[in-house]
Amino acid sequence: MVQISKRKVKPEVMDRMFKLLFTVIGSQGGEDKFSIIINGLFSPVEKIVVAKRIAILLLILKEVDWRNIKEIVKVSLSSVSKCQMILLNNQEMKTTLASIIAKDEMGIFFEELFLAFFGPGTAYTNWKSAWKRKNELEQKKSQLL
Repeated sequence: MVQISKRKVKPEVMDRMFKLLFTVIGSQGGEDKFSIIINGLFSPVEKIVVAKRIAILLLILKEVDWRNIKEIVKVSLSSVSKCQMILLNNQEMKTTLASIIAKDEMGIFFEELFLAFFGPGTAYTNWKSAWKRKNELEQKKSQLL
């Protein structure tokens, strides 16, 4: 688990640190540069925690059932609940993530992820609706090409 020093940083120093973090991470144009920066800044565990949190937030916005989110992302229900609270208290985060979901490529990615866990041939899945979702996904992919 990540630990933070008990000694408090002055708010103005913290603001400068966050601006610097944004400059370092946000200004990277390519995926390769971004990956190198992230790998240098964060430990493997920290990267997993952040990636899981973002995935949970996006799945909540897609209105996926909490139990399914728990199984897909391999987290506890309390983690899903915490992310729900983040969305309820942070309208800007909700708006930003909703715009990501609106993009076709991200939508297809999450539909593929959803089908991987609840697609045709998986246990406890309604096969008729699963095949319907899979066929609709294939149509969306062909339209993008």
